[in-house]
Amino acid sequence: MKFKIFGTKIHISFLFLAPVTLMLFIDKSGLFLPSLLAVIIHETAHLTAMYMLHCNPKEIRLIPTSVCIVRQIEYRHKNEIIISLMGPLANLLFFSAFFVVYRLCDNSGVLTFALINFLFAIFNLLPIKALDGGFILYKLLSIKFGENKAQIVLNILSLVLAVMLILAGVFLFLKNKNFSVILMGIYIILSVIIKL
Repeated sequence: MKFKIFGTKIHISFLFLAPVTLMLFIDKSGLFLPSLLAVIIHETAHLTAMYMLHCNPKEIRLIPTSVCIVRQIEYRHKNEIIISLMGPLANLLFFSAFFVVYRLCDNSGVLTFALINFLFAIFNLLPIKALDGGFILYKLLSIKFGENKAQIVLNILSLVLAVMLILAGVFLFLKNKNFSVILMGIYIILSVIIKL
């Protein structure tokens, strides 16, 4: 599906839409919808920052496992860092607001949504390639040491953290049969290897 909003092309892949729709129907934990809302909050904050800084995206592609934002031009490092920070900051803002609401009304659903936003923000701030924290670290390192050295440091750091995630994921899998952390670690390793 393709359309335009504010001059930006939007492309939603069937391979993105089908699994999301399927998960909405089969999720018995009740965590998928609040997680999806946290992702929407996060990405909307990135886009809002882009428009506020007059860095309008050329195209947004919703593809399997990610949202790809194609820039019209290269932005200044400062703008790139601000745009990258806005997603996690929005999640932390929603965490704070919903945590206050939870303290007032003691609703477990409100607490769940607050914690999902908190975890999503913290995870995205990890200095790992393909995450906001990794992109921010890359930009800061490239200012000081150049793009090649920054890329090498980020790749090494991403691989080390991915291995740690996989090891933690194995422990979680043995404890409660949850393999999502292992998949995250594998995804991070693939993101480094494919774009090396």
